[in-house]
Amino acid sequence: MKIWTRCALSLLLVSGTAYAEKPTEQSVKEFLDVSKGKETFQQIEKQLDNMLENFNREADSGKTADLQKQKAVEKFKARVLSIRNETMDWDKLVSMFIGIYQDSLSQEEIDGLIAFYRSPVGQTYLTKMPQIMLKTNQQIQVTLIPMMDKIKSARQELKEEFEKIDKKKK
Repeated sequence: MKIWTRCALSLLLVSGTAYAEKPTEQSVKEFLDVSKGKETFQQIEKQLDNMLENFNREADSGKTADLQKQKAVEKFKARVLSIRNETMDWDKLVSMFIGIYQDSLSQEEIDGLIAFYRSPVGQTYLTKMPQIMLKTNQQIQVTLIPMMDKIKSARQELKEEFEKIDKKKK
């Protein structure tokens, strides 16, 4: 009989977590508000703009482009900004975020996150997060550059190995 009691209790515990209350749309919006979701999104947009600006500088390669090339680069930049603005619009994406959070978190978890982000520690976290992300990105780049060089070298070795295999087949 003890085994059946344990099984029933386990089933109740599992089903209790499986059917946790889905967060309401309003509570997810509140979470996005207190966690400064829109501001974070706007920072990402600025980073994309900076990447585009860097791309434009690289395309010019430090040389003074002729007038036609400058116009082409400006046209390209305007087109990319238009594409970004059409695609990466906060008002359009917020419903996607709401769905993701509703599918991923329970009402209790959203409530806990809202309480955290309203707390002094949560506010400090939000204030410092952009700097943390910047430093993280810088450190990742420091790590990725040597890794990419090694991958490029390994790719070249694979290419050479393929050439040897092809020569042996002939």
